[in-house]
Amino acid sequence: MEDGPRSISRPLGIPLPRAILERELTQRGLALAHVLEAGARTAFASAARLEETISQRLLDNARGLDRLLGAGALDDALLKRLMADNRLQRVEFLDPDGKPVPGGLGSLAPPRGPRAMMRMMEPRPGAAPPPLEHRGTFPMMWGRRYRLPAPPEAPPAPPRAFWQGSEFGVAIQASSFPGIIAVHAEAATILAFRKETGIQRLLTDLAGQAGVEYATLLGPDGTVLGDSDPVRVGGREADPHLAAVLAAGAPQTRTVAGRNGAPVFEVLHPVLLEERARALLRLGLSRAPLAAAWREDRTFILLFTGGILLAGVLGVAAIFVNQSRHLREAQKLREVAERSERLASLGDLAAGVAHEVRNPLNAIGVGLQRLRREFGPLTGGEEYRGFLTLMEGEVKRLDRIVTDFLGLARPLALAPVRCDLGPLLREVAALTEEEATRRQVEVEVGAASGLPTILADADRLRQAVLNLIRNAYEAMPRRGRLTIAARPAVLSGGRPGVEVSVSDTGEGIPPERIPRIFDPYFTTRPGGTGLGLAIAHRIVEAHGGRITVESAVGRGSTFRILLPGEPPA
Repeated sequence: MEDGPRSISRPLGIPLPRAILERELTQRGLALAHVLEAGARTAFASAARLEETISQRLLDNARGLDRLLGAGALDDALLKRLMADNRLQRVEFLDPDGKPVPGGLGSLAPPRGPRAMMRMMEPRPGAAPPPLEHRGTFPMMWGRRYRLPAPPEAPPAPPRAFWQGSEFGVAIQASSFPGIIAVHAEAATILAFRKETGIQRLLTDLAGQAGVEYATLLGPDGTVLGDSDPVRVGGREADPHLAAVLAAGAPQTRTVAGRNGAPVFEVLHPVLLEERARALLRLGLSRAPLAAAWREDRTFILLFTGGILLAGVLGVAAIFVNQSRHLREAQKLREVAERSERLASLGDLAAGVAHEVRNPLNAIGVGLQRLRREFGPLTGGEEYRGFLTLMEGEVKRLDRIVTDFLGLARPLALAPVRCDLGPLLREVAALTEEEATRRQVEVEVGAASGLPTILADADRLRQAVLNLIRNAYEAMPRRGRLTIAARPAVLSGGRPGVEVSVSDTGEGIPPERIPRIFDPYFTTRPGGTGLGLAIAHRIVEAHGGRITVESAVGRGSTFRILLPGEPPA
C-alpha cells in the first residue's frame, strides 16, 4: 500500500478569514474524532464480548465431542449432524504434534456398552481428575481477535499447520485419546460478525458527511484497522509523522495532498480504545471552503460597499412604506373623526325630531286603532280594513326610522354581561323566522364547540346581528340561503376572540360601493334608510371589535364580526 499523503507547505501570512476557517475545520475534525472514539470504543468492547461468547461456544462444542468420543457415542453420522446444527466448518482429531490421527474418528471410538455410558458421568465431588499424560503446548484459540495489534517488539505466535484456511477456531487437549480436538467456525459466521462490529460502518458513515474526504483508523504498528475505503483495510501506513503523533498522544493538523491529489486539511487524533493501547484516527477534510473564502476575500470590499448602498436603498424604501402605512392609518382616523362629527351634529337634531315626529305618530296610531275598533263602513269593509292596515304599517315604518335615527346619533351606553353567542344567534334567527318563510329563504345557524364567552351588551349585540340579517333578506327577494355561524378566532396580538359571520346567496355588492356601505343614509334600495349597517358598525366598534365584508356580484355577501373574548380573571 502507498505511503501517507505528501505534505504541502503552507504559505506565510494567512489572511484572517482563512485562519478562522482553518480553526473551524480543526474544531469540527476534533469533534468528529471524539464522536468516533466513543463509538469505536463501544464497538471494540462489544466485539470482544461477542468474540468471547463465540469462543466459549466453540470450546463447549469441543468438550462435548470429547465426552461423546470417550463414551463411544460419536460416529461420523452424528458428527456431521452436530457440525450442521452448530454451524461448524470442520472438526479435526489430531495427535500431540498437530497431525491428523491415522484412521480418523473410527480408530478413536472405544467399545460401546454400559462401561461406555459410565464414562459420560461426571466424577464424584472431591474425586481427582484423570491424569493427562499427553500435554502439548499450543494456543487455545486462533483467528482475528478484537484487540489492537501487539507492539512490533512483541514476538508473534508460532504458526500451526492445522490453523491454515480457518477464520476462527479453538483447540483443546482431548481426554478421550492422547491428542487434540480442533473445532473451526464457519467463515460466513465470522464475516457477518466482523461486519456487525461497527468500526468499518462508523468510518464509512463519517466519510459520507459533507466536507469529509476520508476517515482511517490505524493501529499502533500502522496497520489499517478500518477505512472509509474498505480496500485499504489490512494494509500499513509507513508515514513516520503518524507514528510521532501517536507516540506524542496529542492531536495535530496539517495540510496534505489527498487521495485524489487535491489539498485536504487532515486532522490526526490519537484515540484510546483499549486501556492503554492507542489507535490513530485520520480525518481528511475538504479545503474547498477555505479556497472559496480565499477567492471571496478579493471582492469583499466591493460587496461591502454594495451592501451599504443596498442597505441605504432598503432603508429609504422601508421609510416610504412605513410612512405610507401611517398615512393610511391617519386617513382612517380622519374618516372616523368625520363620522363622529356628523353623528354628533345629528344628536342635537335627533332629539327635536324625535319629539316633534313621535308625538303625531302616536296620535295617528291611536286614531287608526279607534277607527279599526269603533267605526266601520256600511259598504266596502274589506277595502277599508286594507287601507287601515297600510296606514298602520307606514306609521310603524316611520317609528322605526325615528328609532334608528336616535340609535345612530345618541352615545351608546353599554351594559356588558357574559354572553354565550350560540343561544343568542339562535334567538335572533327565530325572530326573523316568519320573514324567512315568506321569502322562501333557508336559514342555517351553527356555533362551533368551545366558543369563548365574551363581555357584551346582549341587547345591542342582538340588534347589530338582526340588522345584518335584515340586510341579507333584502339581498334575497326570492329564495336563497342564509348562514349564521360563530367560531373561535385569534385577534391581533394573539388575544382570543369570537368571529360571527352572516352569509347570504343574494345579489352581492359591487366593489365600488363596498367602502361606503357603513356610511349613514347610504342605500341602494328603494325605501331603504341606510341606517341598519351604520348602526351595526357603531355597535361592534363600541364593543372593541370590528366588522368587515366580502362580496361578489351575483354570488352573495358575507359580513364578519370580530369580538374580543372575555379577559382573563
